[in-house]
Amino acid sequence: MGPLLWLLAISPKLFRFAMDSLIAAWLTFASALMELFLGLKFRHYGDSIDKRDCAIIIMNHPSRLDWMYIWYLLMRFGCLSTLKIIMKHELKNLPGPGWAMQAAHYMFLHRAWDHDRPYITECVEYFNIVGCKTQILIFPEGTNFTPHTKAQSDAYAEKEGLAPLKRVLQPRTLGFVHLRQQLGDRLDAVYDLTQDFIDANSSPPPSSELKFLRGQLPAGIAWRVRRHPASSVPMDAERAADWLRKLWRDKDLSLCNNIYQSSDLASGDQSLEPTEACSPTFACRIRLIIFLIAWLVFVATSIFWLATSWLALAAFSGLNAAFAGLAAKKFGAGLDAVTRRAARRKQRSRNKDE
Repeated sequence: MGPLLWLLAISPKLFRFAMDSLIAAWLTFASALMELFLGLKFRHYGDSIDKRDCAIIIMNHPSRLDWMYIWYLLMRFGCLSTLKIIMKHELKNLPGPGWAMQAAHYMFLHRAWDHDRPYITECVEYFNIVGCKTQILIFPEGTNFTPHTKAQSDAYAEKEGLAPLKRVLQPRTLGFVHLRQQLGDRLDAVYDLTQDFIDANSSPPPSSELKFLRGQLPAGIAWRVRRHPASSVPMDAERAADWLRKLWRDKDLSLCNNIYQSSDLASGDQSLEPTEACSPTFACRIRLIIFLIAWLVFVATSIFWLATSWLALAAFSGLNAAFAGLAAKKFGAGLDAVTRRAARRKQRSRNKDE
């Protein structure tokens, strides 16, 4: 981020574009690692995502790593530079990734509505000022699906008189409704993403980042995308909340029918055909390979430069110390000689006086 700060003095819009482009290049590298190195399989069904849309993306949250998996899907549609994710505030302070997410201007919520409401408003106004058409990803469930959060969701549903859900959590509507109202006429669409894991029973998804790094990977990840034009999404708070809850009931029903659990899905032999634009194409593979090589070369060059810089500095420091020692030795020897000569002259002077 530092090398690009000077752009703020010229144009905040240019700075935002440059920063988002850099973040998108890095996320493409991460997507390449997931497919080419880890061998994850991805499938997309339904509508395409238009990167020109100012949109809200809503998705169920079956695992803690969903925000990372979706990079791959949005990379297929060229949306990584315009993606903004709403996340927990704790993730903001992660060394490395947290700083990068701040540079990308992801939105971090404290889960305190008095604080989060004006913060969301400020973020939306900022995107409008810099002319950035964003796709804002929000997980209405607020947390990932676990037995503990499922029990909490069921208790909330019973308290509020809501229909119980089996494969998803009850959605929290405040954030979504506020986003809908703040974007107003600028909103082009709401994209409803339903994510599931292919053959999750035989290869369960990793329950933590550490297990993911240890190689506990799902057999594959599938998304169904539905595009809802902004005109079909109510602006009124109560109606918008009911609209979201109904959509979540439909999502739960589709997941309960296990439409993504067929082993045939991994090979593409299924009644739901993958969208052509999102299928693993040769051109897309070439793009991933190019980004992978470019970033590996950049990282290797940076490490080499840092290593050689430190070695050069150490060598220079060693030479400097050697020269300093030699100079001190010469100076000390010269000083000793001068002192001895002065002492001899003084001694001769005393002898003459005697």
